[in-house]
Amino acid sequence: MYGGEHVSWLMIVVAVVPPIVIMLLIYAKDRHEREPIGLLLLCALSGALSVLFSLLLEELSMTIISKTLYSAHPNVQYAVLAFLGIAAVEETGKFLALRLTTWKNRHFNYTFDGIVYSVYVSLGFALVENIIYVIGHGMQTGLLRAITAIPGHASFGVYMGFFYGYAKFYEVAGNRSKKTQNLWYGWLSAMLLHGFYDFFALRGTQASMVFFMAFIIAMDVIVIVQVFRSAKNDTPIYRAYRQPPYRMQFQQVYQNPYYAQQMQGTYRAPVYLQQQYGTPPGGAYGSSGGGQGSPYGPQGGGQRSPYGPQGGGQGSPYAPRGRNGNPYAQQGGNPADPYGRPAGGNGNPYAPQGGSPTNPYGQGNPYAGNPGPGNPGGDTGEPWR
Repeated sequence: MYGGEHVSWLMIVVAVVPPIVIMLLIYAKDRHEREPIGLLLLCALSGALSVLFSLLLEELSMTIISKTLYSAHPNVQYAVLAFLGIAAVEETGKFLALRLTTWKNRHFNYTFDGIVYSVYVSLGFALVENIIYVIGHGMQTGLLRAITAIPGHASFGVYMGFFYGYAKFYEVAGNRSKKTQNLWYGWLSAMLLHGFYDFFALRGTQASMVFFMAFIIAMDVIVIVQVFRSAKNDTPIYRAYRQPPYRMQFQQVYQNPYYAQQMQGTYRAPVYLQQQYGTPPGGAYGSSGGGQGSPYGPQGGGQRSPYGPQGGGQGSPYAPRGRNGNPYAQQGGNPADPYGRPAGGNGNPYAPQGGSPTNPYGQGNPYAGNPGPGNPGGDTGEPWR
């Protein structure tokens, strides 16, 4: 049998260890750029201090709810108490602590950081709350909360942090509406999960306890999957400076938002767009060159270079020469020579000088030694001497 002092210290250990274990697990998943220990301790401390804010508002809200809904159905009372009196108050306190502590911190540079910060704030809150419950209700309560309330607070924090990280990304991208939406989604998802947790726990019936345990197991499994997925898809927030999220939707080169600048030859795409659309040859945004994947190159052109001011080819309707297939040509051509130079014969659309149907490479054959009407290759009859 433990003495009172020993039991108190054991209670503290039981209350403190589960949150710390989960904190370390989340810290280990942050593989790209782990957060400073001092910042994480500050998050946990701010979450712990938010308990005071929550306790004051919870007492006030419970008093108002009990007086307002004293004649309502018990399920209605439990629902309002769980969602508005407890969950909304506690998650608001955590959210404010999270926002004030981390939003403008320079280390907040990856989307997964939002999950890390939020979980540390939530577990800082849970740690203090756990100590209060364990000291007030005994060891059994501490052991029960180790597998229910502590993972529950961590799960609420994961959902809040997931949206919180993307809210920061959208702010950097300049998309204020998406930023606001994700901040609301983060708070709302945590509040709803917390509300269902408290509703099942407060109801106290055998059926509600079955739903309570099933809810916790399902939520914990989904959260574990989400943590692994978010860690794997961790995205640097600084990329949003170069690639706003709405621009990520432009998968086709003809939807390129910098089209006007490219046509004038004044735009040089950043690296991420060159990677997305290709680099010369094949560079959709290169300042010169062109090629199959370079429809915007100001020079050259190729099969898929319709906008090149020079050159031309099968897919270059804007070349400065030609006419039949080249509506913007400056000089002649004929049906067989829509893109070529001013002359050409029936069988030689690109020769600089004439020819005839029987001698397309005669007079105009730049490679013949001594061309003549019946000797396209010169005296030896070799056409390319």
